[in-house]
Parts: sequence; structure tokens; C-alpha cells
Amino acid sequence: MQESQLNDRELERTILSVMLSNKINTAYFADRVHKQDMYFKHHQTIFAGLTDLFRFSENVDYITLRSKFVGDARILELIGELNGLISPDAVNKEQACRLIKELSAKRSILHLCHRAIANLDRNSDSEEVVQMLQHESTDILRSS
Repeated sequence: MQESQLNDRELERTILSVMLSNKINTAYFADRVHKQDMYFKHHQTIFAGLTDLFRFSENVDYITLRSKFVGDARILELIGELNGLISPDAVNKEQACRLIKELSAKRSILHLCHRAIANLDRNSDSEEVVQMLQHESTDILRSS
């Protein structure tokens, strides 16, 4: 996947690096961000690994996270890059959450618009499309 105006690789890497720093930071982001808020698949995988460690009361650290992904060279390489990438004190966690949620919402809105257009192209009833837009946009607002 490539960079666009609807994703930010460095923001995702920063969040993952801060989460990897300790269990408190993992808890902070696990309570506010979802795996799907990450755009890049490898970042989603690492995010899920970190939140799993947190939820199952295991240590949240570099070695423990690496042990979850033995055999996946690309994930192990990324975890190595993330370890100590940035000082957690240098990151405004609240702002990072806002930014990642905003990008995620924009991607969801774009996807919803594409679905609406596709439904209209298939001659779906416009009322059905409007109802789908209303329902799905409510879900987007709730997740933000």
C-alpha cells in the first residue's frame, strides 16, 4: 500500500512505537484506537499483537511482542524499527488519536461514497442508497 492524503505511515509508526514502550501507553491507545484505524496491514497486525498482549495481561515489551511473530520476517523487521523509534514523552497522545481517527473516518467516508455510487450505477432505488448512507454514516460518526 502506498501513502496518500488519507493515511500517514509515520503517524501509525509513532503510535505503535509509543504503544511498544510500556503497558500504560498500550492501554491508552487500545482504549481509543481500533485496528481498522490503521491503514497499513502490517501496522494493523502489530497493533492487534500489542492489544492482545495488553488484554491478556502479558508483558507489553519488545521481546514478548517479537515472540508472537516468530517466522514472519517482515513483521519482525518492522517491530525492530519501531522499538525505541521515538520517545513517548515527545508524543501528544491525544492529538495522535485525533489524527488517526480523522484519517480513518475519511477513508470510511470515501469507501461509503464509492459503495453508494456503485449501487446507483446498478440502478438501485435512490431511497435505498440514501438509507444506506444514513445508516453507515452514523456508524462512522460513532467510531470517531
